[in-house]
Amino acid sequence: TSEDNPHHMIYLTMYKCASTHISENLKSWYNTQLKDNVITSSFRTISDVDKNIQLQRTMHANNTCVVTALREPVDHFLSAYNEVMHRRHTRYLRSGMSRVQNETTLQRQNETTLQLHFEQFVINFINEPQHSYSDRMEQLEMTHVYSMSGALRGLKRLQQCHGNDHAPNLTAYLTSAQNLNLKFPEMMNQHCPLIPKLDEFAAKTSKASQSDQYNYHAAARTVWMEGGAVSRALCIIHVMDYSCWDVPVPAFCKGVFEDEAFRKALVKAATVGESRDDSDPCSRDFPVM
Repeated sequence: TSEDNPHHMIYLTMYKCASTHISENLKSWYNTQLKDNVITSSFRTISDVDKNIQLQRTMHANNTCVVTALREPVDHFLSAYNEVMHRRHTRYLRSGMSRVQNETTLQRQNETTLQLHFEQFVINFINEPQHSYSDRMEQLEMTHVYSMSGALRGLKRLQQCHGNDHAPNLTAYLTSAQNLNLKFPEMMNQHCPLIPKLDEFAAKTSKASQSDQYNYHAAARTVWMEGGAVSRALCIIHVMDYSCWDVPVPAFCKGVFEDEAFRKALVKAATVGESRDDSDPCSRDFPVM
């Protein structure tokens, strides 16, 4: 990389897709090589590139590499739900309210109760995804659950704002976090040849929620495997993820997507959505979910 011929790398953050592990490794390896050209932003607002004047002036399709890693969409939702609930449950136990109830009772809630809780979570998310919770921290935590295809909408907005020749395009992505320490560097080295070579990632550290201490993830997966109304809803919520990313569609979701009633509703929703989308693509506070 030289001042007169800069190359850029953008990592598109996907929560609950090993994003913390990826970001830490990229920052550690690239800090001394690419400095300000390393952008580890989630693209939740259109201002991510607008705020970086150097990047804005020099990036174009031939010198900007955009990469990310994701996971199976429904599996992503279940894991994100567990992350959200683990944080809230932990905060509750640490608060004064935890003295009122027995901690063991809280940690070993009835399986049926946990399943009903997940079903209600999905219902609330469908009805009011941005306003399910009044607490600011809880609203921010909900971003873990949002669709992974939202990042693509952010890139499209950047193209509309800056023009196709100067906006970053998605270069490559992984569809699984398996063997990530080898696969992510391999992807970078193969698809981003202008960027300094990336070595194997350091060992991944586990997050507290991964142990499923409070059984939220297990209960959510049980509901999903039942194949009922909530399972159908999870398929429909993630139709854009299955359409936009090269990930296999579960057999159950294929049946949902092939249903004539669903197809008609999807066409109607897409038509209504087009007529309502009159926002400014260069707005600095335009939310990309």
